[in-house]
Amino acid sequence: MCAAAGARTAGSASASGAAAVAAQPAAASASGLAMARHIVRSEGVLGLYRGFGASIVTFVPSSALWWGGYGFYQRLLWRQARPCVRL
Repeated sequence: MCAAAGARTAGSASASGAAAVAAQPAAASASGLAMARHIVRSEGVLGLYRGFGASIVTFVPSSALWWGGYGFYQRLLWRQARPCVRL
């Protein structure tokens, strides 16, 4: 009974593709340059940028919030640190 349950679990994991990708030791030993060459040969130069749009979509809004908050609090803190001195 337990062996059959384990077989079903292993089969479902490989069906998702995660186990199939993790079980490829040859890809782990290839250098970054060799992988880049393979991508350029099979997909072209634009293949190197696959997934870049998703990174931009997540990075730009978070960066805008970060720097907007940074500027706001910097001005706020500078106003508190340097009170107006009237002569």
